[in-house]
Amino acid sequence: MGDQFDLALLSADGNDIVGPKASEKGYLLNKRDCPHRYGKQLITESFSRAVDEIATGYRHFLQVEEQSAPNPHTPVRTHGYSYLKPRQVGTNTGPIMSGKGWVKAHLKHQGIKSQRE
Repeated sequence: MGDQFDLALLSADGNDIVGPKASEKGYLLNKRDCPHRYGKQLITESFSRAVDEIATGYRHFLQVEEQSAPNPHTPVRTHGYSYLKPRQVGTNTGPIMSGKGWVKAHLKHQGIKSQRE
C-alpha cells in the first residue's frame, strides 16, 4: 500500500549544479582560466548533461507518483536556481535560517564574482 502525502517537494539544481561536486565535475569553466569568457560562455557540455539528468529524475518521480495508489493526484512542487542572486548570507524564511550564502561562495571559487554574470 503506502502512505498518502499532502505535497511532494522536489529539489535539484543547487549543489547538483553549482556546489563542490559541480566544480569537481567541470560543469562551469573556471573564470580565472578563461577570463575572456562571460556568463553562459562558462557553461560546459557536462553542465547540460547534468541538467538533462535532473529532468530525467523529475520525470521518473512523476511517473512513479502517478502510479502510486494513494498519491496519483498529490501536488508536486519544485524549486530551482535558474535566476538566483547569490548573496553573502543565507535565506531567512520566518524562524528558519538556511545556509550561509553557499552559492556565492562556490561561484567565487570558480572566479565568478559579478552579480550580473
